[in-house]
Amino acid sequence: MFNKSNLAVVGALSKDHFCKSVFFSKDGTLATDGHIAVSVSLPSSYGEHIKDAPLFGGRSATADIPEFEVDGESVKSIIKAIPKNGNFPIMRNAFVIEDEDGTKLVTTNGGAQMGVWKTEVHESYRPAMRDLSKYAPEGEPVFSVCLNGHLLARLTEILNKAVDNSYATPLTFSFWAKDKAIKVEAKNIESGQDITGLIMPYQK
Repeated sequence: MFNKSNLAVVGALSKDHFCKSVFFSKDGTLATDGHIAVSVSLPSSYGEHIKDAPLFGGRSATADIPEFEVDGESVKSIIKAIPKNGNFPIMRNAFVIEDEDGTKLVTTNGGAQMGVWKTEVHESYRPAMRDLSKYAPEGEPVFSVCLNGHLLARLTEILNKAVDNSYATPLTFSFWAKDKAIKVEAKNIESGQDITGLIMPYQK
C-alpha cells in the first residue's frame, strides 16, 4: 500500500541519466538521480488498513511487499490515477498484487475503473543504495534547522531565476544559529550581479 507521499519521490529521478525507476519495498519508496535522493516510509497505518483494501480482479492486495522497481513515467501516471478525494481514504493508495504474470501495482476509484502497472526486477538500486542512512554523515549534527518547505521552495525558485536558471551556479547557505535567519547567496555569472536571500527558521 503506497500513498501519494510514497510516490512523490519520483521527483528525484533524473530525466537524462542514472536511475530512471522508483524502488519499492516493504520499507517504502526510494528514488535518486545520483545527486539527490529521497525515501519515504510506508504509512504508519499500513498494517491496520491493508486488510481493508479492495479486491482487484478477485485478488487481494499483497501485505508482504516484495522488492521491485517502476519506471518514472508510470509512477507519474499512478499519481494521476489515485483518487484525490472520496468517502473511502483506503482508495487513495496504490496496492501490490501478484498473479501468474508477476508483481503489479494497481489503483481503483472504487468503481469499474482499475489501473494496472507492471513492475520491473530491481536492477538500478544495489543493496547498498537502498538505505539512505548509510550515506548520511555519522554522529550528531552540529545543529539542525527546521525550515518551512514552501518558503524554502519559493526562495530557491526566486534565486534560481535571478541567476538566469544556470544549472552550474550554486546557492551558498550560511548559518549562524538554529534560531537566526539563514542567508542564501548566489551570483549571476553573466551580469556579475550579487544575489542575496534570507529565510527565517520555522518556529516549532
